[in-house]
Amino acid sequence: MKTKYFIFGAFFTALFFIGCKSREEKALETIIDAMFKTLYDFESYEPIETTVDSLQYDMYGDTLVHSFVMRMKLMDTLIDDYEKEYRDAKKIFDIWDDPRMYYYSDFAYNKRKNAYEDMQKALLAKTVAENVRGLYLDSLIILKQNHSSELYGWRVHHRFRCKTKGGSPDLCDYVYFMDSKCEKIYLTIDEKDFNWGDYVDYVRRAYEEAYEQQSKEQIEVDSIMFD
Repeated sequence: MKTKYFIFGAFFTALFFIGCKSREEKALETIIDAMFKTLYDFESYEPIETTVDSLQYDMYGDTLVHSFVMRMKLMDTLIDDYEKEYRDAKKIFDIWDDPRMYYYSDFAYNKRKNAYEDMQKALLAKTVAENVRGLYLDSLIILKQNHSSELYGWRVHHRFRCKTKGGSPDLCDYVYFMDSKCEKIYLTIDEKDFNWGDYVDYVRRAYEEAYEQQSKEQIEVDSIMFD
């Protein structure tokens, strides 16, 4: 009889430990399921390291903040591109901006005219992109008002090896925002696109810029009201 109870006790003890998976193990299971659906060559997938940290409802853990930040980064790229287009067009304009050339040469006149038009287009596009970026900054402040710093899930860093679409070996680092049970993925960040440390720094600077912009706008409104 004692032997029977011992066997049953050992059985339920084993079930208890099997059921009590670590948070890292649960997260890895969810990640593996996601990898099966997304990787080009799942057979080459090799997990290396999985670490779990707290995920709070704050400016770093809000998925909506991430969405606006990614749009801001796109605007940053566009602004840089339009600035380059403006500089390139201005170089051409300066070369042909000589009355001795464009008064007597249709070729020179058209070169100058086209360059000037390209400058204006680039300047307008840059201004539009800057205005859109400014609206995103306003949105960040609105989101900040609802941040409670409440723990709502886990931030999981996962390093793994796999083969690319072309068959080359690759070392990857992903950051996942997961729910409290590590069963649902809210957000996936490929650190090749945006390193987590760089992301945190970008968000911090974006909020500083947002509040600075808000302060300037308030000063302008006050100046109009009291003039």
